[in-house]
Amino acid sequence: MTFTRPAFTILDAIGIKTDSFVGSATTNLLTSDNAHGLKVGDMIVLTEDNTLPTPLAEATVYYVARVPSTTTFAISLGVGQDEIVLTSTTTSKDTYTMHDIGRTLNCSNERNIILAINTDGGGDAALTAKIQGSVSDDCPDFSAAQTASNQWDYVECIDLSDGNSVAGGDGFVVATADDHVQYEVNTNRLKWLNIIISGWSEGEVTVKAFVADNQ
Repeated sequence: MTFTRPAFTILDAIGIKTDSFVGSATTNLLTSDNAHGLKVGDMIVLTEDNTLPTPLAEATVYYVARVPSTTTFAISLGVGQDEIVLTSTTTSKDTYTMHDIGRTLNCSNERNIILAINTDGGGDAALTAKIQGSVSDDCPDFSAAQTASNQWDYVECIDLSDGNSVAGGDGFVVATADDHVQYEVNTNRLKWLNIIISGWSEGEVTVKAFVADNQ
């Protein structure tokens, strides 16, 4: 099997990190109560517990754009986009939570996908990662419910260590530290592939997709 492009990182040391924060219109930075552990490119969503800094909103996926310190970060609306300019400063705290889905892979030209799953090596992990796919022309919102206008479904995989089938809705359970496993995705001519985290209680996971176009 010849891989047709570099590995695509779907999840990059992702766990469901969450904390309270305030925002500053002077610096455009969000300041968390504790060390956030976020890095540039991570996705987060916000919960309005009091009043969010303007122009931030709930039900929007934001990307970490700058990390000046262990407790501060700026956000943007997309990877590589300008950071959002905050026009209000808050003192009452709101909540950020790391988004539960990864980066979507466009796999419309690929027939073979192998997922390499690694735990963080820094401590035990406890979470489930479920594989999602879609044949829609437009990329669906994998974090929203499956509907006629938002078409996706869970996708079967094969454990390369024993050949056993793993139902996408069951996913793979990540429950140890410093582990590595590999699965092959049943692509069935999918156009989009992603992974969603559920049942998280601790730890982080990294998932990379290696794609090929073998017959």
